[in-house]
Amino acid sequence: ELDVPFDIMKLFVQHCYHGSFVYGLSSNLELCCQQLMDLYVLAQEYLCPSLMEECEMRMLSSDPYECICWSCCTKVDFEPPEEAMPKCIYTMKGPSRLLIANNLLSIISYMDEIEQTESCYKIYFRDEDKLETACKPLEAITTVVWASMMYNFNTVLKSDSYLSVFQSTMHEYVVDRLSDELECFGDEIAVLLLQNCLDSLVVK
Repeated sequence: ELDVPFDIMKLFVQHCYHGSFVYGLSSNLELCCQQLMDLYVLAQEYLCPSLMEECEMRMLSSDPYECICWSCCTKVDFEPPEEAMPKCIYTMKGPSRLLIANNLLSIISYMDEIEQTESCYKIYFRDEDKLETACKPLEAITTVVWASMMYNFNTVLKSDSYLSVFQSTMHEYVVDRLSDELECFGDEIAVLLLQNCLDSLVVK
């Protein structure tokens, strides 16, 4: 017996039989992002790297609802040494529609809990100079999430997800603290988040 929500299981089966999601992703961007993160975890648990790749690609795409089955790929390559095996190439254009301010902290929280896997797939970043960088699983989205956090930092601080983190952190700190100390500590939370952004971008 699987403890998996019906909507997630439906998407999982679609991927297995069709190669991509035909329908079922929520039109609400926050819920859609949550579905894709849940599917990524499920795909990792059941050793389905193609679904992991689809989830990450959709989260990076400006159109997370487009079909990316074999019939809809950009082109097919035959690469050595297994030239008999075709490889589908997909092109996803940014900026991401799902990586909005209110989703960023929840995505980071999810990625911290996901066990890092070996290079079962690769996503290639192409910059304005058309130079490509190969990324391991979750490396591309991690880079984009931290960069988005940095560029939209003020908006993130006003988001519901940050407010939730702020309140839970303050609740743990409230015991026997003066109001001046609490105000200072509240500022420190934002500073620590900014420091994490900078550290992560330097590493990437």
